[in-house]
Amino acid sequence: MAIGLSLLLLSVTPVAAEEQISEFQVRSFTAQCINLLRQDRFDLVAGYYLLDPGRDADPVARERHQLAAGLAKLRGIFGDFGQVRIPDAPQRSHQFEIQGMTDAYWRDRPRHFQVVYGTTFSRIGEGALVFRVVVYDHRLRLRSVAYALSADEPGADQRKAGIEKHMQSFFQHLQSGRR
Repeated sequence: MAIGLSLLLLSVTPVAAEEQISEFQVRSFTAQCINLLRQDRFDLVAGYYLLDPGRDADPVARERHQLAAGLAKLRGIFGDFGQVRIPDAPQRSHQFEIQGMTDAYWRDRPRHFQVVYGTTFSRIGEGALVFRVVVYDHRLRLRSVAYALSADEPGADQRKAGIEKHMQSFFQHLQSGRR
């Protein structure tokens, strides 16, 4: 889980992506992910994450389960989301990211596309969905999905602290092996 304050970008932002992928392809891929999130199909979204192809099936299945559980937890905290839109301007936000693989893995592989969709969450208010997308073996895969809370809304720092507490407890629970 990565939590932090960041500036949301306006549109599809290629970050040194090595393959020729169009904005339409990236937006279509993230639209699929959004539709699955709306349907609470976190298991299918987790299937789009890039995970270490060299690992045995059991650890990969466990990680996919953890990714799906993390996405479900964020959805439970933030609530349903309304229409998604391309933000008119950059917005400061607190992002709660569910990332596949490790920070060390991604540190050596910085190439990705970031796509930000502004939305209104039923429990949190204004925020965004943030997708980091990579190309692996000529296919689009998720690096991470983040639910973002607007940092400029009244009470945002208190809500951020509450969400961090929930997520830390949740990840401790996951790591202990309990379901």
